Amino acid sequence: MQSLAIRREHIYRLGIQEAELTAAQISALITKYADVASGFTARANARFTKEITRQTLGEIQASIDDNLSRL
Repeated sequence: MQSLAIRREHIYRLGIQEAELTAAQISALITKYADVASGFTARANARFTKEITRQTLGEIQASIDDNLSRL
């Protein structure tokens, strides 16, 4: 799976230039989305217990965690 090399500073630049957000607002949004993404496996497992295998959930969560670690 290929991912883009998006760094926190890219998100800040975009948020400030395009959305006219403050650094504090951007930081809060990043934290909020990171918290939601970190709990993906638990929510997906609760809603789709028999539809998604543990292995698939683990692979998806590992990819999410890897992306978050780059921020």
